[in-house]
Amino acid sequence: MATTIPDFDKYERIFIGTLTWNMALPQFVVSFLDSYDFTGKTIIPFNTHGGYGVGSSFRQISANTKGANVLEGCTVKGGEETNGLMRIVKDKNREKVSREIDTWLETVN
Repeated sequence: MATTIPDFDKYERIFIGTLTWNMALPQFVVSFLDSYDFTGKTIIPFNTHGGYGVGSSFRQISANTKGANVLEGCTVKGGEETNGLMRIVKDKNREKVSREIDTWLETVN
């Protein structure tokens, strides 16, 4: 059963956060994007990845939110599950990632 977002039409700026899965968006995110009309909205994408980068995730978000203004996304390395490194945004890396996100948020205003 799909969950709906109450009063979706009232939102003007929407942050869409996801992980990169097989260099692309996970299917559940694609399903979410297909469920709503994003016309006239501002989309602000962000994601985590396991070391290979954003892949096609941000392009897919743009393609699936037709009529929206999609801003520059932010991506951070969040773990390397294939190497047994989970949740690596911690300690000194956490401070670095925090600064990166703060800078990105300033660019998207």
